[in-house]
Amino acid sequence: MNDTKRRTPEDWALAALVDIAERGFGKISVERLALRLGVTKGSFYWHYKNRAALQARVLQLWEEHAFAEVVRRLREVSAPDERLTMLLREALSDPLHLRVEAAIGAAVQEGHHLASETATRVREGRLAFLEEIYVDLEVENPAAWARGAYAAFLGCIQMAASEPLAPPVGEGVESFHAASTFDADLVTVLVNALQPR
Repeated sequence: MNDTKRRTPEDWALAALVDIAERGFGKISVERLALRLGVTKGSFYWHYKNRAALQARVLQLWEEHAFAEVVRRLREVSAPDERLTMLLREALSDPLHLRVEAAIGAAVQEGHHLASETATRVREGRLAFLEEIYVDLEVENPAAWARGAYAAFLGCIQMAASEPLAPPVGEGVESFHAASTFDADLVTVLVNALQPR
């Protein structure tokens, strides 16, 4: 095999995130991922024991990228209103991310134990971080504001999941971001509505 075709475990997990956005958490296909990555199916087994191991890695990657990394980065923003705006814009503007969220939520509803554990940690962490921001904004009842912001996020997940994903432009997960067609005006309205006056 050509060195340019060698793929890392991370490559497989990122490709699986796109597959999840397109087809759902339980429908990850090693064959489809190999085709997307331009490698043989057998190369998958150099990195993962089975599809369940890949699903576990995908959940770990999702938790890191969709929660922990975002919180770490935004904690560096001192102004709470700016921190909230950045968080909401990032969370609501990426249709691929929203579709992955929907697929993981569906896996939870279907009884996937590891998806349920991971999603619970992420949800609780997100709500705590949102509440922390609203406390810093000195609003009355910051927990209610946090739940309202999270409810808006859940609504955007449902909207994104019900629309077809734009075709990729180029290669990799980033290609889906470039093809984003999610309504920027909707994001602006939500961000403004969720900012206390």
